[in-house]
Amino acid sequence: MKRAYHYLKGRQRNAFPLVLLMSIGVVEHLGVLAARLPPSMSKILLGFGALVVVYIAWSAFSSESPKRLEIDQNEWWGPNELKGKQDTSIRPFKVQFTEEMIKDLRNRLKNHRPFTPPLEGIAFQYGFNTKAIEPWLKFWAEEYPFKEREAFFNKFPHYKTNIQGLDIHFMRIKPQVPAGVDVVPLIILHGWPGSVREFYEAIPLLTQQQPGYNFAFEVIAPSLPGFGFSDHLFEGNESAPLSPKDSN
Repeated sequence: MKRAYHYLKGRQRNAFPLVLLMSIGVVEHLGVLAARLPPSMSKILLGFGALVVVYIAWSAFSSESPKRLEIDQNEWWGPNELKGKQDTSIRPFKVQFTEEMIKDLRNRLKNHRPFTPPLEGIAFQYGFNTKAIEPWLKFWAEEYPFKEREAFFNKFPHYKTNIQGLDIHFMRIKPQVPAGVDVVPLIILHGWPGSVREFYEAIPLLTQQQPGYNFAFEVIAPSLPGFGFSDHLFEGNESAPLSPKDSN
């Protein structure tokens, strides 16, 4: 009921069917209660229900629609020294695990600082159990198939472009459909924590024409700023990192 009420406040034009359904629901519930009460109390309860229905209708049709969110498309989020010099073209991008990167990562995984032992009798109630993480580190350092995963990530076309100072990574997958089939653009966004990897199994389903439908999706899946291969926001729109005294 509460969700429907807030929905109505932003959808006055199409609110009548929902107002009617909500009113029927209120009357139905109050009618059940009134049947169990003495006649005098029933009249009071039904009168109260009528007031509730009137209030719902008045709130739905008299309140203003939510204002559209204004976004400053010229606001700068990147390094100041690149302002006005950014490359806004769409550039092909490849996921690459270089030998130098792999060697550095394996070295850091094998030479990490000792973990704090977990509390006795505790599994994962207070975060990741440090006893359980050692096999994971061993797998990443010795067994993870970097080149195989590199090929997997590149099965879809990747791109980068600069938006308001940040290099933003995204995938764009066009459907291969016959003439006459509609192509509908669809942007899908991952959450926190997350990445575009979440969509790899869904993308083939979205970009194929499904039986009984005359359309398929063209999927655009960006990495949010600070995730995956997209730039992070710069503190205060400045490229220089904060100094120790700035954190005081």
